Amino acid sequence: QERLQREGTIWADRLSQLPHPRVAVILGGTNGVYRFGKAEASALGLLLRRMAEQDGVGLMLTPSRRTGREQIEAIAQALEGTGAYIWDMETGDNPYPGILALADHILVTCDSVNMVSESCLTGKPVQVIELPGRDTGKFDRLHQELREAGLTRPFAGALESWSYQPLDETSRVANRIVAELTPHL
Repeated sequence: QERLQREGTIWADRLSQLPHPRVAVILGGTNGVYRFGKAEASALGLLLRRMAEQDGVGLMLTPSRRTGREQIEAIAQALEGTGAYIWDMETGDNPYPGILALADHILVTCDSVNMVSESCLTGKPVQVIELPGRDTGKFDRLHQELREAGLTRPFAGALESWSYQPLDETSRVANRIVAELTPHL
C-alpha cells in the first residue's frame, strides 16, 4: 500500500490529463496456456475505444514483457485519438505501480497470476480479460478462487463497481507462521 501511494504521487501529474473514471489496463501476453495475438489485441483495443468514447473513461495501459510489439501497436492504433496513455516499454520508468494506484477500475488479462493478484492488492474493482486458450490448472483455480472471494469479476465489455477487502497475503502468511511457531516457543 505504501509503494502504491508513493507511485501514485509520482505519476499523478504525468497522467493528470486523463478523465475519470480512470481505467488501468494491464496487458500480458501469449504463454503456454493462453494466446494474445494481434487479432485479440485489435479486438480488445476496439472494445476499449468504445468505452473511452461512450463512457468517457481515461485509459492507462501498460504491457508486460510478454506483450509483443505487434500487439502494442494494434491496441495503440485502435485507441488513436482517445487520449489513452500507453506505455511503449522504452520511454521512462515503468508506470505499472503508478497506474494501479491512480486507477478507479482495473482490467487485467487472465494469463498472469502475478498481475491479477497484484491488482487485487488495491481494493479496486478488478475485471479479468479472458484470452483464447483453456487451463484446468493453476490459472483456472486462481481465477475461480478470486471470483468466489469477490475480488474479481470477468470483463464482458462494461465496467462494474463493487468493493472488497484488499488482498493481503503477506500479512496472512506471517500470521499463520506466528501461529504455528507460538506453541513451540
